[in-house]
Amino acid sequence: METEEIPSFHSALRFFLLFISVFVFVGVWALLLLMLFVGLGIDAGDEEILFFLIPLPVLLLVSLPLFLDFAAKHLLFFSGRGKPEAEQKIKQTLLGLGGSGSESVLTVVERKKGLSLQWNFQNETWKSLLFQHRVHSLYALRIRFDERSHTATFVEQQRSISWSAGLGKGGMQFKFSGFWFRGISYTKISFWSMDPLSLFRARKPESFSFSSEELKVPMIVFLLQNGWNVRFGLW
Repeated sequence: METEEIPSFHSALRFFLLFISVFVFVGVWALLLLMLFVGLGIDAGDEEILFFLIPLPVLLLVSLPLFLDFAAKHLLFFSGRGKPEAEQKIKQTLLGLGGSGSESVLTVVERKKGLSLQWNFQNETWKSLLFQHRVHSLYALRIRFDERSHTATFVEQQRSISWSAGLGKGGMQFKFSGFWFRGISYTKISFWSMDPLSLFRARKPESFSFSSEELKVPMIVFLLQNGWNVRFGLW
């Protein structure tokens, strides 16, 4: 498979800058709180003042994901190539990769604001392979489309699962164990000359590792090849 590392796609640097920006954001907040405590001469006995300062750490916790979403959408922005395809054509192509009851390795479902993609854990063949690979979290990718700017926003989600021996036809079963994650994971992006979606059609089932990159990267390349910009965000 031929790949081309495009300078504007240097994802390692972009993800590093995102990490630094979050680190600086938290550091500035910590410095402001420290300066406030020192400037006001607050100590542990000033209960009334401390009570009014409680919302500040809460404000930090609320503003951090907002800042992360804002920074990610600007730093992790990758420009598409060529003339953009119509949104509906893009959606129909991705929906054709598989549905919830199909033999495809993926399930692709249309949502109000875009598409939801994940590994096909509802099909017995793929569920068996997920167990064999000791997959303990199910990765889901939400793609939200903005046709005005021809930009697709990637929102990553992950839920942990636990396996148990099933009886009868069902075989091994799994259940969601409660851990739920929404965030941004590091992704190395290269531009391919081949059709990235062929990886989901032509490969043998046992060749899949069911990693997040295995699902996410071909989708990024497909959209870039079809003229759509790609960015990451929290929502």
